[in-house]
Amino acid sequence: MDDLTEVLSVVDAGRVERRVLAYGRRTNPSRFRDSIRYHVIKIDPASAERRRAAARQDRDVTYMAGEDGVGHLGAALTAEEALAAHQQIDKLARKARTPDRTLGQCRADVLLGLIFGEQRERVKVQVNVTVPATTVKRRSHIHPLNWEDVASRYGGVRRGGQRSRGSPPPATPRATIPA
Repeated sequence: MDDLTEVLSVVDAGRVERRVLAYGRRTNPSRFRDSIRYHVIKIDPASAERRRAAARQDRDVTYMAGEDGVGHLGAALTAEEALAAHQQIDKLARKARTPDRTLGQCRADVLLGLIFGEQRERVKVQVNVTVPATTVKRRSHIHPLNWEDVASRYGGVRRGGQRSRGSPPPATPRATIPA
């Protein structure tokens, strides 16, 4: 209960506690937490609205690399937007379901289809690897490359770290250096 009432004053948290416990046991912990949330909002609706507005400002889409070549895409949206998006993806996935794919696989395919459209196969992924210049310089003795040539291929960087005019950012490779 403490984690859900920490946004309230001690007095208001006590009021929530008394109201929630007055109803007795719940059928499961989820219903108990729902009751706490309900009473927190009821005790201080103005504060709840300020927290909701602040949380809406933190909307974001995030990516996290997973194991075995899988990545995880997450979206922090309002509850209404997240539910509507999930229901739409689920609806489309159920229509596209085939015997050789699970519903989860169909949902993932629908999401990618909505994002990339018909151009899914033409999407190019760019991976930027940042290493110290000394690493490239140290490895250049393995492959006979001129350091200035290496630097110029990686974004037109001149000696001293300045980029040449009109060159792409240093993280954009112009050539592949063999490993």
